[in-house]
Amino acid sequence: MRSTTTIFAAVAAAFALTAPAHAGGDIIRTDTGLVSGARGSFQGIPFAAPPVGANRWRDPQPVTPWQGVRDATRPGPRCAQDEGLGSPASDAEDCLYLNVTRPDDARNRPVLVWVHGGGFTSGAGSDYGVDQLVRAGNVVVTFNYRLGAFGYFGHPGLAGSGAFGLADQQAALDWVRRNIRGSAATRTTSRCSARRRAGCRRARS
Repeated sequence: MRSTTTIFAAVAAAFALTAPAHAGGDIIRTDTGLVSGARGSFQGIPFAAPPVGANRWRDPQPVTPWQGVRDATRPGPRCAQDEGLGSPASDAEDCLYLNVTRPDDARNRPVLVWVHGGGFTSGAGSDYGVDQLVRAGNVVVTFNYRLGAFGYFGHPGLAGSGAFGLADQQAALDWVRRNIRGSAATRTTSRCSARRRAGCRRARS
């Protein structure tokens, strides 16, 4: 059986601008607006515009900045996929969201970016529990990317169409570079198999 390759991107960094916690939860500032999470977890942050309508067969487009504080207490929808082993079905196309979980003191912490497996046809960033990695002192980022035909569709009538799912992965990494401080000299990337014990485990339902 072909193994699924998954990427860990590690960045020795400090998490981007953070406002003091308040009664409504933790607030952080991204380059497109403020988001409110809870207990160091910020979920469902858009890293690209919804890939729907005119954006369906295009590389990921920039997010439109928002006013006020966006709720970030639950993950975004799973990208469209059929039901698979341990992976529920979804028909959502608006799915390009990421999740950030950090320890209480996020200054000068490694940042691990998890690219989920699933053979480019199933899975989501929220499938994997990250608590153990966070307790070890890491900031952990997980995200969704387009799957199946929506992620890997080529047609001669669509100039430049193709591996949109891979472009989504690059867009998520670009978001990390823009929103998490750190020197490019400290960044490393390593590979591991999602079918082995790779540090993240599937979240319990």
